[in-house]
Amino acid sequence: MLRLITSDTTVTNTATTTGIAAALLMALNLNMYILAYSLFITSSLLWAIYAYRQNNRQLLTMNVIFTLINIVGIIRFS
Repeated sequence: MLRLITSDTTVTNTATTTGIAAALLMALNLNMYILAYSLFITSSLLWAIYAYRQNNRQLLTMNVIFTLINIVGIIRFS
């Protein structure tokens, strides 16, 4: 599954973009929490994929935890 997305540049660019978009939605307080948390989950999963490929355990651990926290956010706001 991790090889379906082949370019690390694509992964990191998409992870960065979705993270920024999610943070902007939250900061603007547009009541789009489900979308924002979905984007945060996408971002952290992509960063986790990148970290796994790069064998960066700290980044991987952080983004797995962020993914779990964002799942709690989706449950809480839905």
